[in-house]
Amino acid sequence: MSEHVDTTARITLDGDWSIGCVTERLNELIAHLGSLLAGRGAAAPPPKPEICVRNVETIDASGCQLLAVFVRHLRRHGFAPAIVNPPEHFRSCVSLLGFDDELEGTGGAGK
Repeated sequence: MSEHVDTTARITLDGDWSIGCVTERLNELIAHLGSLLAGRGAAAPPPKPEICVRNVETIDASGCQLLAVFVRHLRRHGFAPAIVNPPEHFRSCVSLLGFDDELEGTGGAGK
């Protein structure tokens, strides 16, 4: 019998994701990406990043774009990210601003 190993990497985002805070948020995402890349073993499957956005208070086009670029980089490095626990205001902003297609397949950006 094989043992199930949880390879989920949980990333929690919170606070303000509007234009006034994207520089701070960029530094956070760079740190998360660096940790994921550093922790990846050659033989082990890559962890599955879960990006929890439950506590994101505000998000605008700049925040959506930054998140979309982060998700794109994760995919390019072989990860399969999932956005989880999106509150209604997050989903509606992502959809209204046209980022639902960019974030499609991440488990909670739109529908």
